[in-house]
Amino acid sequence: MRRGKVTGTAARKSIAPYVNSKAPGGQSFPGLFCEMALEEEKEYRLIRLVNRMAAEGHKCIGISAQIFMPAGAAEGDLRRSMAGLRDCCSTYGIPLLSAEAQVTAGVREIVLCLFAAGGETGKMNRKPPCPGDSLVQIGYMALEGTVRLLEKNREKLERRFCPEFLESTRLFREQLPLVKAAKRAWEAGAKAVYSVDEGGIFQGIWEAGESWHAGFDIDLKAVLVRQETIEICELLEINPYRLAGTGCLLACAGDGEALAQTLRKEGVPAAALGRLEKGCARKLHNREEVRFLEQPQEDELYREEEK
Repeated sequence: MRRGKVTGTAARKSIAPYVNSKAPGGQSFPGLFCEMALEEEKEYRLIRLVNRMAAEGHKCIGISAQIFMPAGAAEGDLRRSMAGLRDCCSTYGIPLLSAEAQVTAGVREIVLCLFAAGGETGKMNRKPPCPGDSLVQIGYMALEGTVRLLEKNREKLERRFCPEFLESTRLFREQLPLVKAAKRAWEAGAKAVYSVDEGGIFQGIWEAGESWHAGFDIDLKAVLVRQETIEICELLEINPYRLAGTGCLLACAGDGEALAQTLRKEGVPAAALGRLEKGCARKLHNREEVRFLEQPQEDELYREEEK
């Protein structure tokens, strides 16, 4: 299998059949989420967790962590990892409820499993998406990936771009959490909201279609993307549509332009991208060209690691 999150057919056949989302008695637990993270990416994974919960209409009430450390790791490594996790949680106002650590031969570096729990924030317009509804993008695509490319390739980018350009890119990090935007989307009439993260906006569109049992007809020219992302991806030969997209949501609404306009008035970037259709085809329009979205592929960040 490809590196990264297991999705699509593999997830449907090898994960979903073994999962029961209801406890005995029929009680449902919709507000439970998990992410695995390497030490250097734990802040991004934490934001992914919070955004995913907000997209589902839940407020994160706390984080628990399980830390796996390689044989030979020092106690100081554990303290630094815990201090960093505590600081990340503090930054986003999330209680760190519990943590456990284990030394094992099963890992070569520190790996964190982050578990988030939450509850619904209030009444929401939960209705099944249907053909004819609009697909709305909230936030810019590929923000997380752009920031991480800057972190990894700073020297190369400094030779090409001015300090002001790089500083504006660094500040993308502040736009990654979308808890307020997701809550406002629900309040403004969204039927469903999906958080984009690994695999970029193309994977987000694919997964939203699977979750909503719908196809799409999308205008690629309407997709919101920052100029900094375009230029950095061109220099590094990266496909921005498949670049880690934390900081972006996809919403379904009966009137997508009205939802987008409501969010824009409140300072949240938003745009109607197209409509839901019957079936499972994801059609992408780029001026006169029409093509179909392929199944999710490996996130571009993994390919960048190999360079």
